[in-house]
Amino acid sequence: MYEVHQKRIDSLFATSGFPHENYLSLKFEGAALNEVSWAQRFSIPTEFLLKKTVEKGLSND
Repeated sequence: MYEVHQKRIDSLFATSGFPHENYLSLKFEGAALNEVSWAQRFSIPTEFLLKKTVEKGLSND
């Protein structure tokens, strides 16, 4: 459903020189498009975003 659009965005990011370390595009074969499946993967974007926050010195520590 989203794959054709995501491939286009991935291509645009790659050709525009957007740094790979600031972008994450993943595909989960066979995963449903519902809240239960999204909840199972919630840690992936959360950890990615928090890592960026800590790297930039924006943590509350």
